[in-house]
Amino acid sequence: MDPLPLLNLFTKRASQQAKLGGNVWPLNAPTHSPHTLDVTDHFAAAFDTLAAVCETSHRIAMTVTLPPDERMIIALAENRCEVENTVEFLQSLWSALKCLRGNSGSVEKRNDIFVIAYRHGFHRLKQHVSSMWMDAMHFYGFWETSTTKSGDESIHGELRAAFRILSRVFDSLTRTDTSNPVQMVDLVTQIHSLYAHCEVLSNARAILRQWCNDYEQAFNGTARFPLRRYFTGCLALYINIVSLIDVMDKTEFDDMFCRTLRIKAIQPVIVTLDYPLDKSFYESYLDDILDRCEILAAKNSKLWQALEGEITHAIATANEMKSATIHCELRLLSFHQNQRLVSTPEEEVGTETATPPQNYIATSQPPCYACAVFMDAYRSELADVFDRMCTQAQSANPRLQVPWAMPKLGNAEVDRSVQRTVFMMICLDYAKFIGQQFGYRLPRSTQITFKRNWQYNR
Repeated sequence: MDPLPLLNLFTKRASQQAKLGGNVWPLNAPTHSPHTLDVTDHFAAAFDTLAAVCETSHRIAMTVTLPPDERMIIALAENRCEVENTVEFLQSLWSALKCLRGNSGSVEKRNDIFVIAYRHGFHRLKQHVSSMWMDAMHFYGFWETSTTKSGDESIHGELRAAFRILSRVFDSLTRTDTSNPVQMVDLVTQIHSLYAHCEVLSNARAILRQWCNDYEQAFNGTARFPLRRYFTGCLALYINIVSLIDVMDKTEFDDMFCRTLRIKAIQPVIVTLDYPLDKSFYESYLDDILDRCEILAAKNSKLWQALEGEITHAIATANEMKSATIHCELRLLSFHQNQRLVSTPEEEVGTETATPPQNYIATSQPPCYACAVFMDAYRSELADVFDRMCTQAQSANPRLQVPWAMPKLGNAEVDRSVQRTVFMMICLDYAKFIGQQFGYRLPRSTQITFKRNWQYNR
């Protein structure tokens, strides 16, 4: 069975219905080890952070290849069709990082990095600040007039200063010309000050939490404002830049900064989704899950009615879902695995090389549920076929981002093996979700039974 209908049409709806936390969905979240034979924790942190700084409105993934010559090759993939702006930005940012290493402690060179990064991420900053601006002002107005707010005048002054600066940032975002160096330096200066005040506020979490509770109680629960989360979102790019500068200063990156950076943009791959619209096709998926997990739906009318509703929803979704873009980290994985199967390049020049990449795919955000499942299947099934690559050390996002499509790894037998394992993993998670919702306890040997009895038919 193809896992994509189960994933795109059934599992997505289940993950939306489930609450995050509480061990509900997925019941067994995929786990990843950041440790590989040739990648350190500093390397993983540095390039995950670099990817995060590069991100604007689309997720980014990248790999690093170090040929025996003087080049460093970054393969870059985004969840959109054009990556030219990101390539230019990455070249500029890397040059600025290299200049800072050559002028350690230079405030001017350090500030250049912030200006370059905020010019690239300007609209991202604007979105974060503006998204909850009215709510922020409503909260601040209540807080300022409150006569019972906790904390001393010192911490009160920090919040007032933070909102005063944030107000100036908000006003400047509408008129700042990102091509104007003076205006960008002024914006970065304001963000520096905002960060300093928020750093003090972060040490008074209990007081901030009490302010938010007082606000919510004053409006009988109809008004809430996540103060810390809002400030963190406004400063997300800043925090990533600080982390990037810090980790890139490690001696293990000396060799990379002595090399010439080459960037290869990997274009998106769009897969056509063509699902049948007849009810029996979707019934076969649920029948398979119920049978393998020993769930007798016929004996539970509520469960059967719920599954009928799932089938109706799946058919309606299939009628609208016609294509999917392969997520950027899986597209990079597919690219590198396919490269290993073709003949070596005629010349080691530009971004062409026979050298395999470092054994890590950096991502700007943790992988989604389906990507994590695929990577687990890939790493468990292909130990003797490929050198296995890892993705972000962070936990996967339990939410599913659909439409989702599966990449090809350049070998039909390998593709079938991974597809089989992905189906089993998703099938088991969906069965556990059903069991949780309707009080079934699945057999302890369910996973073993799957691997022994499941036959690949397509």
